[in-house]
Amino acid sequence: MTRAVPGVRVKTGDWWDTIDFDRGGKVTIVPAYHWTTHAVRDRRMALWSGFMLHTDGGCAYFAGDTGYGDGQIFREMRTRLGRPDLTLIAIGAYAPRWFMREQHVDPDETVQIVENLEAVRAVGIH
Repeated sequence: MTRAVPGVRVKTGDWWDTIDFDRGGKVTIVPAYHWTTHAVRDRRMALWSGFMLHTDGGCAYFAGDTGYGDGQIFREMRTRLGRPDLTLIAIGAYAPRWFMREQHVDPDETVQIVENLEAVRAVGIH
């Protein structure tokens, strides 16, 4: 990564790890339901995640690609990290449900996530 983007500073972490910014604010790595793969033999060898960003201006949650599952991860985020002011949720590539349910939410599940988080505002993206 540093060869492709000279001067970049990269930090890695696990779910629920928090990384503080030098100039204030912090980001917490949060769970997501999704599979991962970069090559033939590394399926499900890395954690898929979203991010909860806290600054003096408020809190924003970026879900990334995720399934809903039983909703527990979203309720836990609310309990651990508080209610986000803004939630960005990827809604797309959710059909057919028998195949995509585990890694992408549909519009109804998106509403459930917003309710689980008690988010102030939400924007569907993809």
